[in-house]
Amino acid sequence: MLVACGGSKRDHGQPDASSDAAPDDGGQCDVPAAVVVTIGTGSRWDVGWTGFGHGLDFPAGAEFALAIERCDPDCQTCDLVGPILNEWGSNNRRCTTDTSVTCSSASDCPKGGTGTLPPACAYLAGPPFSFGDNTCVLIEFAPRQDDAPPIRGKIDLKTGALSVDVNVSVRQSLTGACARCEPVGTEDPSDGGTDAGPATDGGGGESVCSGGLRGGQACEVHGYLGEKAYSYDCPPADLPTSHTDIDVGRVSSVGELWSLDASRPNCSRVGNTADRCWCGLCDSLPLRGCTSDRDCGGANGKCGKGPEGLTGPPTAPNGCSGRCDDGECEDEHGNPEDLSCFPGTPGSVMRAPGVSSRLGEDRYEATLGGLTCVPPTANSLLDTVFGLPGPVRMQLNVTLRTPK
Repeated sequence: MLVACGGSKRDHGQPDASSDAAPDDGGQCDVPAAVVVTIGTGSRWDVGWTGFGHGLDFPAGAEFALAIERCDPDCQTCDLVGPILNEWGSNNRRCTTDTSVTCSSASDCPKGGTGTLPPACAYLAGPPFSFGDNTCVLIEFAPRQDDAPPIRGKIDLKTGALSVDVNVSVRQSLTGACARCEPVGTEDPSDGGTDAGPATDGGGGESVCSGGLRGGQACEVHGYLGEKAYSYDCPPADLPTSHTDIDVGRVSSVGELWSLDASRPNCSRVGNTADRCWCGLCDSLPLRGCTSDRDCGGANGKCGKGPEGLTGPPTAPNGCSGRCDDGECEDEHGNPEDLSCFPGTPGSVMRAPGVSSRLGEDRYEATLGGLTCVPPTANSLLDTVFGLPGPVRMQLNVTLRTPK
């Protein structure tokens, strides 16, 4: 049985953040209405099988909000749905054609140029950021094909244990790095919301955009990659021209574990066709990454090279010339190759660890681990370099708070 949760109020009009809440006489759980998730430092993605897309950092300091809905009879384990409007921090509902513009529908957003993606009003996973010198990436939480919410899952309000299924769309511009939010004069200290970077500008105009659509104009920092600060206020001048939809699947504080067993598809790279690969493509459109025939409809679908006639990068377990030893490549003589890898021997496992803990009455911290298969993107060079289709391993270090 589930009990309705509505973020009921105490005498002073504030939600109760206690993990020991119980249903009131009306059957309502006296729990908070929302959870605000803030990405911390050390969050990373290992993208593709070649190893060249491993160790990609995610901006620390980015945040989004999820609604707390139905709870179990003990009012401890509750459903999460979102994202929702973040009333307790940075507004991440933005125009994809100009992230400095907050919006409620696509009609609020400026049009893109020729060859760019149409405007959308979307909940973003963070500000535009760069993976490299010539790439600017924008990640939006994307509704699913059945119009189900992009994020849905459960949280344990006593321990902070968290498990969510996530669907995103990655918009890419490959003509230059994203503009940054760079300090001018004295910086104010960070407000300490999370371990998110060296300092913020405090929103007082002490930082300006280094370029893009609003070059030289004031900005507020919304995320860090190392010493580089990024902001919704600093949209790129060159708008995204392609996107990749990714069903991230489950990320959780208990982590995920895969085994390279006989249910995995055969690899397609010459010399590896007898080997099992972590990921393949379903044989029907739209393109979907898969781990086995089960992901493609079982008897009605097959996980392998993809639809008939599809050409694209071949697949292999990893990019090592020799073997993968504890996540690092070695050549055929056992010498290190300075390249990260996923294991490729039959029966080997791939882990994405997770953990959670409660910090106080309304705060938790967690490491969320996830594993998924990603189809090729619209950029064949990127697919070849990263090794897509292929696996993606995620580690998200997050702080959770239930705002009052």
